Amino acid sequence: MKDKIKKFLPWILLVCWCLLIFAFSARTAVDSTKDSDKIVRSIFKKTDPDLYKKLTIIVRKSAHFFLYFVLGIFSLPVFFSIKHIKRTRLFSISFCAIYALSDELHQFFVPGRSCEFTDVLLDSVASFLSILLFYYIIRRCQNCEQK
Repeated sequence: MKDKIKKFLPWILLVCWCLLIFAFSARTAVDSTKDSDKIVRSIFKKTDPDLYKKLTIIVRKSAHFFLYFVLGIFSLPVFFSIKHIKRTRLFSISFCAIYALSDELHQFFVPGRSCEFTDVLLDSVASFLSILLFYYIIRRCQNCEQK
């Protein structure tokens, strides 16, 4: 039983994370803005309107980066688990980029939201960085075990 759980855990984590991203993207612009505003207000009590707007953008883009950085980490073990895939990193990066694109297309149909190519790029870069970092760590650990 433990082997089955261990085998499917990467898939479960990846699917759950994709669903979380989907849920955030399905929120209306009003709800999404309220979340960003709460975070900015909790960190910066009093700011001028221009700085407040810039900080809100930073919070929103940081959320994108974080969500897709984690998506990259969760995608790599899934493709590692498929034995016949030789280009694990390439498949992980491609999956994350395609998911980022589909997520932005999904937002196009959500009231008040938009489809931003820059968000696809940001999401893809975040995933790319996490996949390379995580892959490097895995390989280093494997080399340490072999010594």
